[in-house]
Amino acid sequence: MSKQAFDAAGGFPLMVAEDLCFSLAVREHGYTTVFAPDVTCQEEFPVDYLAFRKRHSKWTQGNMEFIRKNTRPIMTSRQLHWYEKLDIVLFTYALPLTAVFSVFVVINVVVLPMMHASFQFPLWMLIPTVAFLVAPMVNDVVFHWARMAHTKLLSYSGGSMMLYGSMYFTSLRSSLKSMFGNSVFLVTPKDSTAISFREALRSTRSELIFAGVLAVISLVFTRSVFPVFLLVLPAMVAPYLMVRHQPTRAELHERQRGKVLQAA
Repeated sequence: MSKQAFDAAGGFPLMVAEDLCFSLAVREHGYTTVFAPDVTCQEEFPVDYLAFRKRHSKWTQGNMEFIRKNTRPIMTSRQLHWYEKLDIVLFTYALPLTAVFSVFVVINVVVLPMMHASFQFPLWMLIPTVAFLVAPMVNDVVFHWARMAHTKLLSYSGGSMMLYGSMYFTSLRSSLKSMFGNSVFLVTPKDSTAISFREALRSTRSELIFAGVLAVISLVFTRSVFPVFLLVLPAMVAPYLMVRHQPTRAELHERQRGKVLQAA
């Protein structure tokens, strides 16, 4: 970046999503970004479930903080084109929308049954729900279709659905925390250690309690767990995901060996 652009934006803002906020500030001063097609960058995936959950929480808090402080300036900006505004909204509002979706769950699982309202959802309404669950994985499916056995790809896709589904409580908690408090920049762990199933249960107790309470509420008011099944199941699977998706002893040894060689 040029020094002129950096000075015009006032440097990097003290916000969780500092890169996004800086880009917006620079754009407001008339600067644009040029993508270099000959440069390829890689980003390592979080080392384990705990690291993934912490990164997900940071992203959610960062987006919510960005929304609180920049929604009005974005909508009233004369510098940004309409498609730039749309791109920002689609990108930043996705994670915090969990809090909005929770209102929908409360209305349908608690409020309407308490009012003795008679309602039935047609089966076709599950189609958009499933479509949105599958949408984030379409890119992976297309990429791995010719590189991975289809049975393994199916298992991988199912595990991914459970992984992202188990982040619902994390998204909700992080959204509310940022909405009514201060957002915190969480550093994604770069190291991983072996974890027992008992430790996994302890680490995911918030998700398990949330799933249990949600299931009981649904049973009490609707006499069925079906309305919240897609929220309860991934949360209940969280301990398994934490134990299943951790590095093997050989991988841990290789990482430690790499650090020693790097230090040398």
